[in-house]
Amino acid sequence: MVFPGRFDGKTLVITGAAQGLGEAVATRAAREGGAVALVDRSELVYEVAEKLAGEGAQTVAFTSDLERYMGASTAMAAARNHFGRIDILINNVGGAINFKPFVEFTEDQIVAEIRRSLFPTMWCCRAVLPFMVERRKGTIVNVSSAAAFQPVPYMAAYAATKAMLLSFSQALHGEWKQHGIVVQALVPGPTDTEFDTIAGAYASALTTRGPAADVVRDSLRSLRRQQPVALSARGTYKQRVFAGLFPPRVVVREIEKRFRPPA
Repeated sequence: MVFPGRFDGKTLVITGAAQGLGEAVATRAAREGGAVALVDRSELVYEVAEKLAGEGAQTVAFTSDLERYMGASTAMAAARNHFGRIDILINNVGGAINFKPFVEFTEDQIVAEIRRSLFPTMWCCRAVLPFMVERRKGTIVNVSSAAAFQPVPYMAAYAATKAMLLSFSQALHGEWKQHGIVVQALVPGPTDTEFDTIAGAYASALTTRGPAADVVRDSLRSLRRQQPVALSARGTYKQRVFAGLFPPRVVVREIEKRFRPPA
C-alpha cells in the first residue's frame, strides 16, 4: 500500500492524543477529512475530540491505560467497532521522568519509565496488527526520539527505551511490509510540546524546538516512500551520522556535555 500523504478518507487511531504531537496529528487528520479515534489516559482527550467535532470532524475519544494489554486491546477494538476499520495507528504515548543521574531515580521511577515508553506501543501494535493483516493493508507510526541513536547521559533509561522502540518498529516493518502493512519509526527532533515541562528539562539541554505540525508533515512525506524510519529535524541526520562514525568515547563525551545538569 502506497500512502498518499494525506489523511482524507482514512480512519486513524491516535494514542497520547490529549496534547502535543498527538493532538497535532489529530487536528490535521480531522481537517483533511479523516475519521479520528483519540486515546489517552487523560480526560483532556474528550476536549480535543469535542473541539474537532465542532469543526465538523468525525471523532470519538476513549480513556484507557495502554500500559496494560487489556487496556490497549479494548481501546483498539472499540475504535475498530466504531468506525468499522483502522487504516492508521499512530502510537504517540511516551515520556521521560526528569533529567538526572541514573542513581537518583527510584526503582518505581525506572519501572514507570520503561513501562510508559515501551508497553503502550507494543500492546497497541499487537492489538491492531491482526485487523490490518485481515485486510492486507494498514499503516503504523511509532513515535521514537533522536535519543534512540546514541546513549544520552542523564537520560539513560529514556534513551535506551527509545533505541529499543526504533529497533522494534523496523523489525515490524520487515515482518509485515510484504502483507501490505507499513510500519514507520518516526524520529522527531526537539519539538515544541509539553514534553520538556513534564520531563523536568533544564534550559541548557536543548536550545531550539520546531513546531509539531512539521513533524506530522515529515512523517507523511516518508510514508509516501514507505520508509521504515522518518527523520524530522534537519540536525537529526547529522546526529545519526555522528553516532555511527565516531568512536563511542567521543560520542558519549560530547552528548554528556550537552545534557550535563547546570551547576
